Amino acid sequence: MFAQGQKTVSIDAAILRLPEGLGLPTNAPKLEIYDLSNHFITAVSWDFSQIPEPPAGGITAFETLSFSSATANIGKVRFLSGQPGSAPSNFGIFDNFSFTSAVPEPGTTAMYALGLIGLGFRTLRQRSRG
Repeated sequence: MFAQGQKTVSIDAAILRLPEGLGLPTNAPKLEIYDLSNHFITAVSWDFSQIPEPPAGGITAFETLSFSSATANIGKVRFLSGQPGSAPSNFGIFDNFSFTSAVPEPGTTAMYALGLIGLGFRTLRQRSRG
């Protein structure tokens, strides 16, 4: 869970398939997104049209699973590698989790404020000359 709402979340995922090749070929990593009240928003699943199922004993390249919200209302994420109705054959490998908040960093806010103060002084100086 996040301490404050986030605007975007993303993670890189890959599929590792057991040498036995058990399970359904549609077992894949996914990213579930929940709002600040812990209500499910959506799930972002592996796109087999982009990177197909690996052969038995193989591993795929990484695919980025990401979601952006119109507001900073993302409160929680879950990373899953679903194995419905069969013995697991695919395992999700996750890396490079990132998220962004709509709230600017304090340094950014301070620089913005200093810029506005500078513009104010410049305006006053121009008015006093003319």
